[in-house]
Amino acid sequence: MPMNLSTMSHQDPEERALGRYGLLFGLLAGAAFAFTAWTIDAVALGKAHAYWFWLKLALGGSASLVIGAAAGWLVVRINRTAVTFLLWLLVGVSFGWLAAHVPFEGVSTVLERFAPALATLVRYPFTEGPQYRSFLTLVTTIGIGAFTGLLFWPLVDALRQAGSPVGRLFPAIIWIALFAGAGAVADNMMNKPLREPVVAVDSLVQFVTTHDTSAISSKEARELHVAALNGVKDLLPRPRRLMLADYDNTIVMTNVLIDFGGTWAHCSVTAGQLGFCEPLK
Repeated sequence: MPMNLSTMSHQDPEERALGRYGLLFGLLAGAAFAFTAWTIDAVALGKAHAYWFWLKLALGGSASLVIGAAAGWLVVRINRTAVTFLLWLLVGVSFGWLAAHVPFEGVSTVLERFAPALATLVRYPFTEGPQYRSFLTLVTTIGIGAFTGLLFWPLVDALRQAGSPVGRLFPAIIWIALFAGAGAVADNMMNKPLREPVVAVDSLVQFVTTHDTSAISSKEARELHVAALNGVKDLLPRPRRLMLADYDNTIVMTNVLIDFGGTWAHCSVTAGQLGFCEPLK
């Protein structure tokens, strides 16, 4: 049946505008989640001289943007309240799954494929600790996904009807804050326990190499665990790269590897406190 050209010309601008809003909200969802879930982690690991510090961000961030954009486009395309709720709920499930599995199976798979020598030195099993943390992460992201499914059309309408730049910005801020909050929970639950040991070791190495430790009190030296580096004292001036090696089931007791320009060392870290470091045999 032929389409009415006048009707098309009247509807197309509105449909195009809705399509842009859907895509915008989808990209904002993915970007906000990726920023707090992986960008902050990547920056902290980069400052700590970590190997492949950007890997989780590259994997999780790109997937989040694609998922968010696809959901925003489909929501507007289908334009059904029940479908809107379901799609954003699925976004929450997807974001939670990515946050839970990218640091473990995702990183392991990439290292095995592109850095096999390094992959032989690390082990990231998805044990009871990560599983419990992933459950809490999923509960959060699913809840946020369901909530945004209810808010999507009211926020889009508020954005369309706003008469000022501030009015148009407010719905976007609410949307960003919700997904950024979900990402922050994901980072705290999944990435932080893997990041903190690396940061702790690098911070102590940095302190020892830039300060005269003989000038500090014995009490401060004990509190900083300076003696933990005695086994690798001769290696400390060299350039370094760090990487988490493995962990126990609860991710409380961890091991960190340091590559001192080709000479490897192994450090034991428990609850963020460095125990000892020694050359890798």
